[in-house]
Amino acid sequence: ESRIPRNFFYLVVSVFGLIIIERIIYLHRSLRMKVALQYLLTLVIQIWLTLYLPNINEKRFDHSPSLVIFYLLQCAYLWVSALQITYGYPLIVETRWLTDTPSRIKYFIYQIYRAIPFAYELRTLLDWTMTDTSLMFNQWMKLEDIYSQLFIVKCNIEQRKKNPRQKGSKESLVTKFFIGGCLFLGLSILIWLPLFLLSSANPANAPNPVTRATIQVGIEGWEPFYQNQLSTPWDIQPMSGSQLSKFRNDFSRDYIDYDMFDIQSLDMLYYSDVLWAPTPPSFDNLMRRLNKSAYSTAAEDRIYLSFSYTFERTNTEIGAQIVSAANEIELDSKQVTQLYNILNTNGTGQGQLFGFGCLIPLAVEIPLTGTPSFLTNASGLVTQNATLSLNRQIQSSTIVNLNGSVLVQNQFVSYWNINATNESSFCKCGSFSGATSSCSPKRPGTSAPSPSPSK
Repeated sequence: ESRIPRNFFYLVVSVFGLIIIERIIYLHRSLRMKVALQYLLTLVIQIWLTLYLPNINEKRFDHSPSLVIFYLLQCAYLWVSALQITYGYPLIVETRWLTDTPSRIKYFIYQIYRAIPFAYELRTLLDWTMTDTSLMFNQWMKLEDIYSQLFIVKCNIEQRKKNPRQKGSKESLVTKFFIGGCLFLGLSILIWLPLFLLSSANPANAPNPVTRATIQVGIEGWEPFYQNQLSTPWDIQPMSGSQLSKFRNDFSRDYIDYDMFDIQSLDMLYYSDVLWAPTPPSFDNLMRRLNKSAYSTAAEDRIYLSFSYTFERTNTEIGAQIVSAANEIELDSKQVTQLYNILNTNGTGQGQLFGFGCLIPLAVEIPLTGTPSFLTNASGLVTQNATLSLNRQIQSSTIVNLNGSVLVQNQFVSYWNINATNESSFCKCGSFSGATSSCSPKRPGTSAPSPSPSK
């Protein structure tokens, strides 16, 4: 998880607060406050390392190399603070040891200090706040800038004295290469590297293909009508060249950067892999809900047809391994009545067809992390119109007893077929239940190129 531990956060904030307190004590030249801080820090560090952390981690702090290094650094800090208490503060605390005398080393250290974000501003603001002065803050900032520029000029003058050259002489090519060329190259990399890392040209952005898919279509709250598991190379294939050309023509040009290795085609079987066998109480409850919804306009009586999918990917280092999401549409009274009549028949064979649209998107985009989205074109969300049909058959099974007698059993079995029609629907984003204005599935998750039913 991309989260910072709370103890680390508390530690960093404590060190920042300690720096502020030290600066305030230095500006006021208060040895009493310094001595009190010295005793307090010594006590806190010892209790934290010898009592608190061993109780949390269940081991002594000297068994952790990082804590030992931290303890040694704190001992060095307390030793320097003790020397500061012994010799006292200078009479004029406004002097700065880094900029008192010009040198090449101090020049580079000062430039690094000025490059640290907000370090110079925080120090200047704190000094103005804790110092008795008649200057306003903007005047104090101007004074600090003048002091800074004078130090830089003094360093440059010292450098020219050590390395004199004739007036009007050109800069050497070596100086131009190491200063101008390297800085230009570094800034160019700083500008374009983030774009390269996020682009498809980055070799690290390898495709993470789907290796297994589970598709379900059914009524929310009951056993799915249709279930299909896809795991063979014939079910999940990379797109061919002709399929890729059709994909680019059907959808927005925003996806033209995808190649055939980034897109997979999933072919659903026309028959369900699992028998539809709800328990009698569950079936009776479904029939009552359908009958009630056909004549009711109440929100709690609405019936929703759901299309859910679960994709599995092998490379967990660059994306989620299991991705699930769903989409649903609300059935109108005519569709509810039609579905009720299909379930209310007792004959064998294939029943009447139940048609629907705006449910199965033709393509779903899977990001590495975040919410999947349905692909659209200028007309809106492209979905595949399909039909459901219930098949009832008599299945015979033969049982041979130990005494040699043969028993033949006949039972009704039911399963659903799903078939794609020759038409597609263009649905506006958010015009059907389960989608947002960005054409996102109902349940968040990462998704893959959507399967379309195939006969």
